[in-house]
Amino acid sequence: MTRFKVLLLIVSLFLMTLMVSNPVQAEQITKNTVIIIKPLGEDLNGYEYVPKTKSYYKKQGFYHEATNLSSLPDDVTYTVSRTVNTSLNSSVSVTIDGVIAQAGFGFEVSIGVSQTRTWSQRYSIPAWTKTACTAGSLKTRVTGIQNRWTMGRLMETKNITGDWSYGSYSDKWIIKYYR
Repeated sequence: MTRFKVLLLIVSLFLMTLMVSNPVQAEQITKNTVIIIKPLGEDLNGYEYVPKTKSYYKKQGFYHEATNLSSLPDDVTYTVSRTVNTSLNSSVSVTIDGVIAQAGFGFEVSIGVSQTRTWSQRYSIPAWTKTACTAGSLKTRVTGIQNRWTMGRLMETKNITGDWSYGSYSDKWIIKYYR
């Protein structure tokens, strides 16, 4: 059933309801009122973003194995860095808003920009261990479809891929015990 027929059916049911509840008023409405019904497709113009997938991952920017052969814990500090970037194959504002909503957070830098951020990171190395120390960027990757509509007709479909950093992380784990 077309949208026009559905709309016509709804209007007809509404007028029939009025006739049952108040026949005089319903007769005046049907005689004195001009009802303009436009196809719903005319209202559908512009872009639409349809989300498909999203994933989160860590992009390592620093890795070091620290060995502590003493009986006391040891603190070490390293200068670490990570890449901050945003890539998205669309500049349509509806799509940009859609991928941000899909991921749940925004961009650290503008689309197409890549920067290196550096900071000092302290790690505590347990006694008698070899410990892996790492740091880097928290990232997300989203995919979706961007549709362009004109007069209710789908004119263009484009696969969208976005990938960007949204924060930093640091982590450590023991690789080996010496005692």
